[in-house]
Amino acid sequence: RFFGISRAALRYGERLVSHSVNLRLVASLRSWFYDKLIDNNLKVTAIFRSGDLLDRMLHNLETLENFYVRVISPYIVFIIITIGASVFIGKYHPIIGWVLACGLVVTGILIPILTILITRGLSKTSLGQYTILSSSVIESLDGLEELTAFGSDSLVVDQIISESNSLSGIQQRLSARIGLASGLAILTFGLTIWGLLRMAIPIVEDGNLTGILLAVIIQIGMASFESANPLPAASQQLVQS
Repeated sequence: RFFGISRAALRYGERLVSHSVNLRLVASLRSWFYDKLIDNNLKVTAIFRSGDLLDRMLHNLETLENFYVRVISPYIVFIIITIGASVFIGKYHPIIGWVLACGLVVTGILIPILTILITRGLSKTSLGQYTILSSSVIESLDGLEELTAFGSDSLVVDQIISESNSLSGIQQRLSARIGLASGLAILTFGLTIWGLLRMAIPIVEDGNLTGILLAVIIQIGMASFESANPLPAASQQLVQS
């Protein structure tokens, strides 16, 4: 009852702490980046296209902004919830605890590993294509007067549209694979809850477990998957980061 009533306040506190940590990390990262940019004194930055460098300053750093909130923090929460919920349910009967633990491990570890394997190549390709598109757009805007004067603006626009379509295709394939991983996570969730019922009902019939506690076990099992369901997407975010 205490945790049910205080859930809103606790969730707000978690958001406040995690985003505060995240913003501090991003501030340090940006400061480090600009310090390195100044120290290079054009020795390294001269080899980059202007759009490529701008993309590193903006898009790449924005990607890293999500690293703590969407990658590190969810896995810490998942480990705590998996151990705590499995041990708690296992107190009533060990096999029930093992069923829940196996379901959480599949959803939180095996499926994210699969997600990394099937999205790693596309994620890198997507980031590279995004950089190319960003560079083309910025350099086209820089030379817009010259391009218009020589009648080449339509060629550049066609090139940008082609690069944009290529990026969209890559992102669609990436989204499909992430969707597949999320579907597997939902399937594992359903099978785990079915497994808990399948194992717990005979224990209730034997009189070793009350009906009320059966409902408690199932609800705890369902609630514990809230920590595991975001992890397939978090693994893809890990690849991008």
